Amino acid sequence: VRAAWADYAYALPGDEMQVELPSSARLKDALRDNVLGLRQWRRDYVDRTFITPLLQNPQNRRLQMELAKTRLESEDYNAAITTLMGLLDTPLRSEALYLIGVSYAMQEHFDRAELYIAQAAQAEPQNDSYDRALRFVQRRLRE
Repeated sequence: VRAAWADYAYALPGDEMQVELPSSARLKDALRDNVLGLRQWRRDYVDRTFITPLLQNPQNRRLQMELAKTRLESEDYNAAITTLMGLLDTPLRSEALYLIGVSYAMQEHFDRAELYIAQAAQAEPQNDSYDRALRFVQRRLRE
């Protein structure tokens, strides 16, 4: 690339160049607009990927679980809990209990987290992840 620079003057920076920096207000407005745009993209994605298909087939428990995980990943813990509550009377009960506990733990409600994760660990004692999470939450309660 360096060898070609001499032949393509437009690629070379000038001796002097003035750069006009945007004002802090303009940067703040652009950041706000970008964040709002990203939030809208996320809402559109959730609607397209989860909400619309669930309206067509409300019994799709696996898709409900994926919606709950998406809400958990986006730190929308209360919405995740609401979605997971609908899965407590299904074969996904243990995983739902565990993720409800995780949602509460992420909000630092460790007493509630312990309640749900303990139920998940009791329902599936062979699941090491549930047991480790329960021990973590119990340690946090003692702090």
